[in-house]
Amino acid sequence: MPVVPLLVEQMRAALEAHDIDTFVGFFHEDYLGERPRHPDTPRGRARQLDRGPA
Repeated sequence: MPVVPLLVEQMRAALEAHDIDTFVGFFHEDYLGERPRHPDTPRGRARQLDRGPA
């Protein structure tokens, strides 16, 4: 299997298993989300993904 589909499958499996530690591990430690989903959503780093919505 090519690398990208394998990566996407691994990310999907981590999400479906509710395994946030594995999912966050796919992001570089310096990841910075540049496009918030909503104007009031703050930008965040990968290590903040496990905080979930407020």
